[in-house]
Amino acid sequence: MPTHITARLAWHNDGWNGTVCRQPERNTYCTGAKSYPGDVIARERDLANEQRCAGCLGAAPPEQYVPPCSYSFNAFGPHETVARSNPPDFFYGGAEATEWSLAPATVCVWPYEAMYDDEVKAQGFLDNDRRRELTLKFFKPIEEDRGQNLVFYYANYSNPFSEEDAQCYVLIGVSRIQEIGKELFYENVSERIAERYAGGVVWARTVTSRYPEEGLRLPYHRYLEDPERLRDIAVFPEDPSLCKYGSKHLSDDDAIGLLEQLLAKVRFLREIGDDSENWGLAKSGCSELSRSSGRSAGCIPVCCGRCKQLVLNR
Repeated sequence: MPTHITARLAWHNDGWNGTVCRQPERNTYCTGAKSYPGDVIARERDLANEQRCAGCLGAAPPEQYVPPCSYSFNAFGPHETVARSNPPDFFYGGAEATEWSLAPATVCVWPYEAMYDDEVKAQGFLDNDRRRELTLKFFKPIEEDRGQNLVFYYANYSNPFSEEDAQCYVLIGVSRIQEIGKELFYENVSERIAERYAGGVVWARTVTSRYPEEGLRLPYHRYLEDPERLRDIAVFPEDPSLCKYGSKHLSDDDAIGLLEQLLAKVRFLREIGDDSENWGLAKSGCSELSRSSGRSAGCIPVCCGRCKQLVLNR
């Protein structure tokens, strides 16, 4: 059975299309306390620069600005762009920032749950070499199953639907996994930092999907000015635990449950005439997947070979 995953995204007002938001000052969610990754966007965002680059592809001339949302912003983007990570403050100058290419439809994920597993605390401190081993273990089955497995995109609590006393995760889309990137490391890592922090590894690896041919994205960006319709199309996971800790493994049953929730909104989007995706084909694929599964754990690997008839078709 393939190993599916979740991928946490920072909120993007233009559909995670690989560009700086067209009106970046209106996106207050990406800098929220529950954004991704952590508080990086809140600390590093250059709003004046983003306003000059509004609507531009990340790292495009003339500014060559890589926005701090680069881990997420190209989830459904059609072009290659660039991501960047600055080393954490506790490296104390012992490494330099690194940049890497993002293929179309690529995000950067990390299994934060493994970072605080009991195994890494066995000696009374956080063992960063053991942390690295656990991340390699996390990504191994995903890489082995690529082409069969799915990635489900979601936003943490910093999103337009959360309220102070009612915070919620929101599903954004799903696609078939095409490629898993290699480990990333900061530049010019000192010996001290390399020894203490697993070679200066970056807490991010790329996941490239087959969107749009084999994926769908809910069109939140189309309805930001219509709060009622925006909530109508939203999908809130019935099991919120699936959306914890950045990226997690999902079983077939987990994946089927999320697909069924997406199917309900696919039907609705088709009914209201939304044309951001080919919802007719998506509806047909979702329905067939649900019927064939009977909620059995074996359905997804069987069905995944029939890409053009299933949920991930546009």
